[in-house]
Parts: sequence; C-alpha cells; structure tokens
Amino acid sequence: MGRRILNDALRAIVNAERRNKSTVELRPISTVMSSFLKVMKDRGYIKTFHVHDPHRVGRITVELQGRVNDCRALTYKQDIKAKDIEAYRMRTLPTRQWGFVVITTPDGILDHEGAINRNVPMAPLSSSQVQTSQDLNDIMDVTKHALERFSKIVSMKNGGDYEDMRTE
Repeated sequence: MGRRILNDALRAIVNAERRNKSTVELRPISTVMSSFLKVMKDRGYIKTFHVHDPHRVGRITVELQGRVNDCRALTYKQDIKAKDIEAYRMRTLPTRQWGFVVITTPDGILDHEGAINRNVPMAPLSSSQVQTSQDLNDIMDVTKHALERFSKIVSMKNGGDYEDMRTE
C-alpha cells in the first residue's frame, strides 16, 4: 500500500465487500478517514466502525453491510463552487438514484446533499476527476472558436476567400 491513506482504506472496503467479508480492518488511520466512515454509516453503507488507539498508529475495524459496490478517493485537491455541486454529482455518479459524493467543506466533511443544503463550497474527496467550471468555460470558448475556424476552412474549399479568414 502507498501513502494514500483514504484511497487505500476505500479499496480495502470494496475488496472486502467483493469477498463477502463481514468486517475489515483499516490501518493506518486519519481523522479524514474517520469522518468519511461516519458519513458512510449515516448513509447506511456500513453498519458501524470502531477506532482502536487513535493517538498512535491505530486501526479502524469496519462492520460491513454488503451495500458498497464501488468507492474511490481523489488523490488531488480541487475546489468547486457551491452552485456547481449538482453538476459535479451528475458527471461523477452513474445514475441519479444511487451513490453520493463525500466532500470537504469549511463546515467539515459532508456528503453532496449536506453541502447543497448548507450552500458551502467544496473540495471532493471521493469520485472521479473533473475540472473546475471556469476551466470548462475556457475550454468551451476555445472549442467554439476552433469549430468556427474549421467551418471557414471547409467553406474555402467550396469557393470561400482565404483573406477573410486570416483577418479574424
């Protein structure tokens, strides 16, 4: 295992679920991992968890319910505005009915619904990679401009004027 503590813990939970284990032991531990497991417990994905010796290396024993299909952690930090949380969730989760995104906020670690209700900005902890909305707007502008230039090049083949395109 590497030093991505949360990612390693989530992969251990998923692997234990796939092997139909009733418990899994996670180590090393962190406060972020404990908060993440609390959100999973509140959402009903795990039965309970116990933190053993939190001031030293420690370990966490998690009692599983068989409800976790897949769970991933991001290995980088990214900020997303409060108004973009729903769009991020739609891009990240496979369907509207299942799953949730756990995020860090100034109010602590929450799921996406709690962050929307509190209207706080977020940095996702679990899910897949996405760019910020400003980056996406910049990409869309560049793409739009490139498509306009491409359509002019195509029209040149049909008798358009090359000088018109160079002046823009």
